[in-house]
Amino acid sequence: MMDWLEQQRTRLHGFYRTEYRYSLRITAIAFGALILLGFAVSLLLPDLADQLFLQFAQQMAELGIMDTTGRVDVLALFGNNVRATVFSIAYGFIPFIYLPALSIGINSLLLGLFAGVYVNNGISLLAYFAGIVPHGVFELPALILALSSGIYLCRKVTDYVRHNKKGVMGPLMKDLLRLFVMHIIPLLMAAAVIEAYVTPQLLKLFL
Repeated sequence: MMDWLEQQRTRLHGFYRTEYRYSLRITAIAFGALILLGFAVSLLLPDLADQLFLQFAQQMAELGIMDTTGRVDVLALFGNNVRATVFSIAYGFIPFIYLPALSIGINSLLLGLFAGVYVNNGISLLAYFAGIVPHGVFELPALILALSSGIYLCRKVTDYVRHNKKGVMGPLMKDLLRLFVMHIIPLLMAAAVIEAYVTPQLLKLFL
């Protein structure tokens, strides 16, 4: 069993060293840049930012992730994040239009917008970071991995459609499955536990 796990780890490490690393790098850079853009937009359009923030909070309540007292259901949160990352990758099966890029834009812009909401309402950014950083250390890498995987998958599917390349999709699916199971899932599990039990306690120190 240990030999098999080591074999999977080695193959996953090799996948990171393929051209996938370029998709990962571009996704991470775009994600950071769009966070800054969202923050700027929030400062310029505070009413829009407040409206989006309230809609997001209502959506979380409707999904059963957060109850009326603000308590987070760790299993519901984990399940929602797993579904979101699965869709972010699966959008890559649609060739040419790179739908995962839309997910990159939405997620990163919202992070920036919500930081602006704190500033617009006179709340220290330290409170925002306390609510984001502890679980974000795990959740954001998982999200970036999923989004970059979707971009990479779309690129490969597009190449397949254009040039009918054989023997590409099978190995790619195995690599993406390894990435999902060995890296994304553990990161999301850690993020959900921290967001449910650690983040609320930290926020109490600032709010």
